[in-house]
Amino acid sequence: MASETGRFNYGWVVVGLAVVSVTAAVGARAAFAVFFLSMAQEYGWGRAVTSGAYSLNGLVYALGLPISGLLLDRFSPRAVFAVASVLLGLGIFLMSGVRSLLHLYLLFGLLAPAGGALLVMPGQSTVVTRWFVRGRGAAMGFASTGWGLGFLVMVPLADWLIRDLGWRQAYMALGLGILGVVGGLNLLFQRRPPPPRTPRARANPILPEQGQTARVDDAALPVLATASAASGVSWTFDRAIRSWPFWALFLGAVTGMYGGHMLLVHQVAVVAETAGNRAFASWIGGMAGLVSTVSLIACGAISDRLGREVTYNVGSLFLVVAFVLLIAYPTFPAPWVPYAYALTFGLGFGSRPSMYPVMAADRFEGRDQGKIFGSISVGFALAAMTGPWSAGVVYDRLADYRPVLALAAVLTVVSSVVIWSVRIRRPAPSLE
Repeated sequence: MASETGRFNYGWVVVGLAVVSVTAAVGARAAFAVFFLSMAQEYGWGRAVTSGAYSLNGLVYALGLPISGLLLDRFSPRAVFAVASVLLGLGIFLMSGVRSLLHLYLLFGLLAPAGGALLVMPGQSTVVTRWFVRGRGAAMGFASTGWGLGFLVMVPLADWLIRDLGWRQAYMALGLGILGVVGGLNLLFQRRPPPPRTPRARANPILPEQGQTARVDDAALPVLATASAASGVSWTFDRAIRSWPFWALFLGAVTGMYGGHMLLVHQVAVVAETAGNRAFASWIGGMAGLVSTVSLIACGAISDRLGREVTYNVGSLFLVVAFVLLIAYPTFPAPWVPYAYALTFGLGFGSRPSMYPVMAADRFEGRDQGKIFGSISVGFALAAMTGPWSAGVVYDRLADYRPVLALAAVLTVVSSVVIWSVRIRRPAPSLE
């Protein structure tokens, strides 16, 4: 955890803050998978219209992610994350008073994501990656564990609070926790990242004019020292959006996160549909969160050695297996299937949150880095908007999740192909 000078790198404190912040923001969304069943049952709302609030939440995230990068390019992370904590905490707290679909859409669909969009990985990655050059993948892997912890902690916690206190008091408790813990820690310990350092140029870096791939020597491979920084080029937003890697990462995010975001809302319902036990289904969701937490750390560190794209595509394979398991579960309801799903989904999903920001940082270092990655992140915000909504519509019409699970598997394969097209290639071994 020491910096290159041998001193403690304060960036690891920032990583810890990112874990707490992302856990709260992702957990608040993931817990909706449990809350929406209780609200739908109390008011008789259909699954499509109820999960539509989650899709609106995703739309606001999509609009807020570029803004998060823009704000962090110009203002201190302490101020941005503190204000974000207030917006998210207040939105979740006020969910305790929901009595109509209008309330649901205004609070969970608009107010809460206005803060959550500033706390999740696009914003956190903008700050964290500026604290690290070497070990960037490992740092982002740790920071991204908030995605897994959001499921591991918040989904079972929400289910327990709902059963013990009721869903209104549960939302009240979660909102107060976000306001006090996340807001307080960011106010006390968040700092500005140090000014960027430009490493010496390496062999054949990615240049804006080249666009797609580059060959680097073995010494540069583990970290790449970031292709853009190695070239001495500072990417601007206008230059980035004219490059194929930008759009490849954007399309890869849309197609690669569709199935994951769909299951964040519907996995409890999908498993409970066959298992007949919502508490068991919630526990399976928590197990998937635990596995994804370990996977996030492992994928970040592995990507520093084997490459981001290889790590990403192995994760895609696990996700496809997870979707196939859920498709087969109603026909073959073997007791091991939910556990196998939790394992494969957790391993696969762990390849997502940490890889997108690191792949973007590897290619687009510069003064507009936050704005660039925030714009790329609109891709998985669009996935968050369309995935849950489409699954709700399909289930309300067909009483079956399998068609949309099959679509998720196909889109995951598309994502892998697109990401692989802009890989940073390892050169053939020298014969000298």
